[in-house]
Amino acid sequence: MDNQNLQNAEAAAQNVAETVETVEQKVEQTAETASYAYTETYGDNVEEKSGINVLGLVGMILGILSIVIGIICCCASAGVLGILLGILRLGLSLAALILGIIGIKKMPEKKGLAIAGIILGAIGLLAAFIGVIIAIIGTVAGTASTLMGSSTEFQDMLEEIMDSLE
Repeated sequence: MDNQNLQNAEAAAQNVAETVETVEQKVEQTAETASYAYTETYGDNVEEKSGINVLGLVGMILGILSIVIGIICCCASAGVLGILLGILRLGLSLAALILGIIGIKKMPEKKGLAIAGIILGAIGLLAAFIGVIIAIIGTVAGTASTLMGSSTEFQDMLEEIMDSLE
């Protein structure tokens, strides 16, 4: 019987050794899979996985808005509303330009939207400066024309000039 117990004990020990070996292999496989899943899910730069340069996208949208506001500004008026819309356009264009530049610095491999934001921001900025200058000139000229047109002294001076030309 002792032989029988010894053989049973050896078989049980062999089964335990095989089970331990199988468990160790499973633990190694699980560790490798968990390590891979961790690096895939929680990489260093999550923005790169999204495929979109968010700052560049926002810069492009602000650039488009600045151009749309510029068109509205040209169609609306050249008075105080034109000046206010021009200042809003300046702010949007400047923000588009800055966000485009930051977008390129943060994600140089995905810079298409950021470049579009920079270009639209620069165009909007240039057009906004020109628009604000034209609006200011128009407002000053309109005010001066109104003031001069209502003055009797100005009317008399114009009549004298017209008479001297004849």
